[in-house]
This record gives sequence, structure tokens and C-alpha cells, in this order.
Amino acid sequence: DSFIRSRALGIDIKLETSGKGIRSYMHPLDFSKWILVIMGKNFIPLINFGSDNAIKIFDLATTIANIKFKNLPRVSVFKGNRIDNNYYVPNIELAREIGLKNSTSLIEQIYESLEYYSSINSKLL
Repeated sequence: DSFIRSRALGIDIKLETSGKGIRSYMHPLDFSKWILVIMGKNFIPLINFGSDNAIKIFDLATTIANIKFKNLPRVSVFKGNRIDNNYYVPNIELAREIGLKNSTSLIEQIYESLEYYSSINSKLL
């Protein structure tokens, strides 16, 4: 969220870490759908929520900084000093086995968020 806010305001993205940490991202609507599907089951499966699409924090920031969106200027990304080699990408095999999937890509999420932030008053940012 902070990366997208920075981009929407035309401010350089400053990481607190080296950007080597790896994460995955899940759209809130996909998360909600997964919850509803699970609630409709006769049992509660213990599954991991998320996406299996891994991305480095630095690569995510760079994508957000450079993605072409309306007339927003590109911004720069600066790495921080703190080392971050954390890896969090959930194993979602069980979720797939019961038919759950992510329907919104990370790129689509970025565009949706940029659209939102560019549509509201910059004073709210």
C-alpha cells in the first residue's frame, strides 16, 4: 500500500530493507471468496491463504514505480540498509484441491490500487 501511495503522489519509493525478502499477495476479494467457500463446507479444512506467486519486495517496488498508468510519472526506488531475507509464500496445494484459486493477478491489483489512489483527494493520502 505504501509503495502505491508513493507512486500516486509522485514520491520516490524508499524501502526500509534491502528488498530481498520474498512475499506473495492475495487480492482481498479472493480472500473473501475463499472464506465464503470454506464456510459452506461441512468441515473446516486447515488451509493456507494466499498466492503461490513469489516476488521480491524490491521487484514489487520497482514494478509499481515503473508501471505505465495514466499520466503518473515514474518514480525511483531506494533500498534500505536493513537485511531482509525472509521468505513467505504459502503452500496452497490444499486450497487448490478443494477448488480455490486466485482470480486477480498482482498486476491487476496494482492497477486497481493506482486507480483508487489517483481518484481520491491527495489530502487523504
